[in-house]
Amino acid sequence: MVVQKDKHQVLGAVDRLGLRISTMLTAPQAQLDRRLTVHRLDTDEGQAWVAIRELIAQSEGVAVTVHDEDSFTISWEAISDHDWRPEHMDEMQLIDEPPF
Repeated sequence: MVVQKDKHQVLGAVDRLGLRISTMLTAPQAQLDRRLTVHRLDTDEGQAWVAIRELIAQSEGVAVTVHDEDSFTISWEAISDHDWRPEHMDEMQLIDEPPF
């Protein structure tokens, strides 16, 4: 009889937090603003919170601003011509409902 091993891997605290931040970074508004503020959840472990913040701060071209123990902002500059921003972005306004 062959015993099958469980193929599911359990993610560690740093991995879970990294996935959450990675998902937030790909949001359209974060990409347009080139910044993202991350708030600590009750489920985020203290060591993982500090570790991921330090790991992000070590990345080239990325700035991390710590606001308090429970939040920090990640910001970055455009690195290529493909990182574009609409010319009149500041004049654009978001609307809640379509105009029709």
